[in-house]
Amino acid sequence: MIIEQESIVTNDKISEEKLAFLIEKSEIKDAENTALRFLSYSPHSEARLRIKLIKKKFSNKSIDRVIKNLKQYSYLNDAEYARAWLISRIKKRPESKSFLFYGLLKQGIQRNTAKEIIEKHVTYETELECAERVITKLLRYNDLSEKKLEKKLYSRGFKVNVINEVLKDQ
Repeated sequence: MIIEQESIVTNDKISEEKLAFLIEKSEIKDAENTALRFLSYSPHSEARLRIKLIKKKFSNKSIDRVIKNLKQYSYLNDAEYARAWLISRIKKRPESKSFLFYGLLKQGIQRNTAKEIIEKHVTYETELECAERVITKLLRYNDLSEKKLEKKLYSRGFKVNVINEVLKDQ
């Protein structure tokens, strides 16, 4: 495909500069196809995608170019990824605000973006709901004392005021 785009035919003499250019262009195309394949399976943060492309042995220059292009076409958007991850995480595995924040950092989201998304989507009421859901799950299979529930909530990162308010309703 690249050979056709560059109008190269059999027995053409190719300079070293032209060959280097063609190799670079080919690597960028391969990296782009690999990145799109990863994104077709599931959304990724920029950092996670970068790590996967590095593991596939693409050059930093190619990776930077691919990520720039993917961002330009809105295939890669850390703020949107963080929002979707956060909403999914709250539904599937309720945790405290601080645990959710560190979860976003672990996903490769920049600190300021993670903070913004958390402040926008995790209110005090959301934290209370998460803590209540944790208690409901724990009590479904176990008959735990209030002290044990308190410890379990604390180990999930909930603050004392949230724990006290949730346990007061039990």
